[in-house]
This record gives sequence, structure tokens and C-alpha cells, in this order.
Amino acid sequence: MTFFGLSGFNLDFKIEFMECLLLIGYQNEYFESKGRMHDTVENKFLVESLKKRTIQLLEKLDHDILVICAPIGFDKNYTDMGNSYGIFQIIREKKAFIVGTYGYQTIDEIKHTQNKLVQLTNRRTLNAFQNTDLIQILEDARIDTIYIAGIFTSLCIDSTARTSYEYGYKTYILSDLIAGITEFENKYYLENIFPSYAICKMSDEILAKQKS
Repeated sequence: MTFFGLSGFNLDFKIEFMECLLLIGYQNEYFESKGRMHDTVENKFLVESLKKRTIQLLEKLDHDILVICAPIGFDKNYTDMGNSYGIFQIIREKKAFIVGTYGYQTIDEIKHTQNKLVQLTNRRTLNAFQNTDLIQILEDARIDTIYIAGIFTSLCIDSTARTSYEYGYKTYILSDLIAGITEFENKYYLENIFPSYAICKMSDEILAKQKS
């Protein structure tokens, strides 16, 4: 599967899109057993089931929905990392998400789907909008609706979804396609936090919406 950056994005292709699926953190560091951040998720089954359900959605997804991958990555000395505490301290200590390494790469299952994928410039923060080309891609593709999936619920998902809402995009969080560090985190955010600025839906509801 080829990733398409903004410069390789054909204008005729762009005009057709009104919705996008934003995949956050689908990288080997989280999803593969030898990934340096794999053990940060309390329930390993949750990560595996998240990957399986995401691939199932991609295989059935209408190709009119743009799929955007939002990886996080740093140079080998983390000189481009802003904060040195919290989750970023853990990343640095584990020497994770170094650009060009196995752990940084998008998981193979996503790269091998038939969807046309656009990969953002590297995130260096929790928020997929901050210091990336996401806004430019969304504007060029005339996106007004964003479906968000990925990892972690209280960090990257929360931060990105809030910004999406504030920018005026119709923001969906796919409740069966997010993973938190703990199962409690997922449940709490879905019930108490996300409804303030996003619509929480199961992924199969997207497919039903496409067919209607």
C-alpha cells in the first residue's frame, strides 16, 4: 500500500471527499508484541481486538471516505520533543517512536488494505492537528466530517477530538475502535467526557450510514 502525502494528492480525487477516517497511533510500537510501548496498555486483548475491528472496517469501508494515518515520531535524540515528562518521558525512556525504526512504522495490516491512505507529517504532540498538515489536507479534500479511531483514549483521542470540534468539524469517536491504558478509562471517557464535544458511534453504524 502506498501512502500519499499532500503533494501527491490529485485534485480530482480530493473534491469527491466529504468525510474522513482519522487513524491515530496505529504503529508497531503499540500494536506488535515487540513494540516498545506494547506493555503500556493494561489489557492486551483490547489492543488486538482494536486492530482486528479496524481492519474489518477498512475492508468494508466505502472508498469515498478518505483514510488519514496520524503517526507520532521523533528524531533519535528526541531533540524535537517538547515536554520531557508524563507520557513523553515514558516514550523517551523506552526509546520509542524514532522515525525510520520498526516501531515507528504503521502496522502492516493497514498498509496492505485497498484504501487510499494519506499519512500526515509526523506528530510530535498528542494532538493530530498541532504542527502537522492535517488542516491543509482536510481543507483541500473538502472534509466536513471526521471519524476518529486509535490509541490512547484520554490522550491523543481526547486532544484531537476536542480540536476537531473547536474547528467546526462534525466529530465522531468510534467507540469500539479506541483503546485506553485501562478499560475504566475507555468507559469513563465514552460516558462522561466525549459526549460534550463528539458523537460516539460504533463502527458498524458508519457502514449502515453509507448504505442508506
